[in-house]
Amino acid sequence: MNFLKSYKTGHKKKKRRLNLSKKQCLAIKSLREDKTIKIISADKGNLTVIINREDYLTKLKDRIDSGSNVPIKRNPVKGRDIKLNKLIDSISKKKCKSIPRSQEEKLILNRKDLWKYKGSDSSTPWEHGLLKVHKQEHPLREISNAVDSPGHDLMKKVSQILQPLAGNTRTFVKDGYHFVSILKSGKFKKKKGFMVSFDVRALFPSLPMKKALDILKKKIKNFKDLSLYTNLSADEIFELVLECTRDPFFECEFGLYLQKDGAPMGGPLSCLLSDLFMEDYENQIQFKLGSKVIKNNWLHYRDDTWMIWEYSHDDLIAFISYLNSIDQNIFWTYEMETNHVLNFLDVLVKMEDDGQFVTSVFRKPSHSDRYLHFSSDHPLCNKISVIQTLKFRAFAYCSNELLLKAELNHLKQTFLENGYPSWMIDKYLFKNNKPPVNKPNLPDDINPELSLWMGDHEVEEDKYIGALVVPYVKEIDKKLKSLCKSLDLRLLYHRKTTLGSLLTSQRPLLDKTLKKWSVYSIPCEKGCDKVYIGQTKRRNKTRMDEHIAACTRAFKLGTVKTSGNNDSSLPEHSLLSGHTFRFEDFSIIHTEKNEIKRKVLEGIEILLNSNAVNSSEGKHFKLNEHWLPTLKFFCDS
Repeated sequence: MNFLKSYKTGHKKKKRRLNLSKKQCLAIKSLREDKTIKIISADKGNLTVIINREDYLTKLKDRIDSGSNVPIKRNPVKGRDIKLNKLIDSISKKKCKSIPRSQEEKLILNRKDLWKYKGSDSSTPWEHGLLKVHKQEHPLREISNAVDSPGHDLMKKVSQILQPLAGNTRTFVKDGYHFVSILKSGKFKKKKGFMVSFDVRALFPSLPMKKALDILKKKIKNFKDLSLYTNLSADEIFELVLECTRDPFFECEFGLYLQKDGAPMGGPLSCLLSDLFMEDYENQIQFKLGSKVIKNNWLHYRDDTWMIWEYSHDDLIAFISYLNSIDQNIFWTYEMETNHVLNFLDVLVKMEDDGQFVTSVFRKPSHSDRYLHFSSDHPLCNKISVIQTLKFRAFAYCSNELLLKAELNHLKQTFLENGYPSWMIDKYLFKNNKPPVNKPNLPDDINPELSLWMGDHEVEEDKYIGALVVPYVKEIDKKLKSLCKSLDLRLLYHRKTTLGSLLTSQRPLLDKTLKKWSVYSIPCEKGCDKVYIGQTKRRNKTRMDEHIAACTRAFKLGTVKTSGNNDSSLPEHSLLSGHTFRFEDFSIIHTEKNEIKRKVLEGIEILLNSNAVNSSEGKHFKLNEHWLPTLKFFCDS
């Protein structure tokens, strides 16, 4: 309590400054309100693109029409929810072999928890595009935002379970670091020829789903370690996969569409299915060149492949034709080295005459060199981690001192342009200029739109008994760290509002009635200051309709009928007072996806609002009364 009082006292003295100027705020508002433009992310290079809306829609329509998409009139989302829920109910009722509790707690997907993934008022996947600025005519890469669609969260768990099935071939490359280590091992040193890379055009939309699912089914059947991750059987897992992947559909500015074949870009299982299909595909390669049989003697990351071609250019063309004959859906393209130089992933490779490889960091010409800006409202440790991570890559990729020096100088200029002070760059990029032992612990791709950051530098995992996840507030950062340290808690930060979320919305803004995961307030009729406070995981319209039906039933029967866990205080107040609640004027107080947190927020709002008609502090959650003085302390102005 003393800590909170000290924060409030200091907070009154010094108002928190916004890290955007008034001009910048007005510019953001103007850009958001301009309906003639569309602000989107580039497909690669961390670029932001402003494009005329009409041009964007034309490019999006071209991509949709070029695929296996057909327009539909009726939205299938409700039917998909019903079918998935029936399947989940059916599987949940089946008994499974009991296992020790310690093992059960480690399961990624437990039969007992399947009910959590049942659909209710699910969202329709929204199709949008990212601009390929590195390609001629700048086409779009279509992305399906499937968050909250039927089975989306369930398939994320299934994907996590089945991930060990992929990446077990001798040709698999995990990332650029892995690729460089293979080249350093001398595996390709004795090969004579020229470097070439192959790529599948539009792999996800072209993926033959029936073949991919058949491959997955065989893999699941032979997955010996399945019981370590789930107590569902192989058949049950595949049943769920079939239900959640059949006939993908989406909505966009042109209406509803059904995707007849291919995997949606953005689907939780799309990457896994693509990996398994490509691994099976490469096992089929048996290209005959005279008396020789050429197999897949390459390295691959999904559909991107790299190899040394030891034969003639005409033989290479014949090999490409052979690859394209294996499956009519899959079309390969290729790129040859130029002056003994070729890039693969983010690695630039030069092959010397003696078979040695010289490697360095590769950036596309369209790369923005834009990273987490120093003026952004993030913890300092995360900005330091950006420097350390890129330094680690430089040491790992650059094969000689000259290339390393050039890369570090490039990074220095890059960080100066991103607002970093010279002293910080010199300290973390150049001082103690030795190869880092371990890769710094930082979320993937050091994206400036990170949703979760570590508040403390990495320490031993067993030191913590839990974690505190809060928005980053610079003014109380030190005190929070001190508090968490005394309680053996790890301090984690999350952010909700970023420039990206303000300007590059992937979905159209929803009306308040269509929003979900709300803690809401419904005012009574004018002249009455009473309100009802509730929460719902479904769309607000669905919940408002239920409240209206409850009030109508109460007036018709002359009594309030309670059902399930629903709070009857709203129709009760309406019946006893004769008042009519203004359901159309409801307001959203909080939006919280986590059910427990949402119920806590509901309980807090009921407790703090003396005009609430609710019969208790939330039907599902009762707040400990000891919190009341603290909460009121902050609510008092």
